[in-house]
Amino acid sequence: MHAACAASRADAGSVASSALHGRACGAWLCRGALAAARQGRRAQVMHEETGGEAIITTGVGQHQMWAAQYYGLDAPRRWASSGGLGSMGFGLPAALGAAVAFDGSQREKRVVVDIDGDGSFLMNCQELATAAIERLDIKILILNNQHLGMVVQWEDRFYKARPPAPGHGAGTLP
Repeated sequence: MHAACAASRADAGSVASSALHGRACGAWLCRGALAAARQGRRAQVMHEETGGEAIITTGVGQHQMWAAQYYGLDAPRRWASSGGLGSMGFGLPAALGAAVAFDGSQREKRVVVDIDGDGSFLMNCQELATAAIERLDIKILILNNQHLGMVVQWEDRFYKARPPAPGHGAGTLP
């Protein structure tokens, strides 16, 4: 591993470290690992803020993996995700359902957090209107990697980085 990669992984929150990493290492794998560490840290902070007591929902994408790896689920029945079904956009509607189910009227009130990616969130962002109309108490953490990261990751891995369109695919990983 490149020395700058190791330094960046050790201190993923440091802006100076990130800048050094970007200049010193051109390998997308190192950049991807640094981005994952930063995004994962956001999921860890959410765990700290909620005391690990929240019901977590996710869409499908890299954010789903980061949430699963870094949130730190401490008890059963606190994770709602479509698993391997590939249902981008699942997170927000699932959060709405969990908020209705755990609103304090029939079950104890629970904090509900949708940890979503920017692409997955855009699949059902219109459901924010439902949340507002129904006055549902949900939190949304959007891990923005500025593209459909898992799609790019799979294209790079299985299609030898041959992008389907200009500006998509190879070389676009954060």
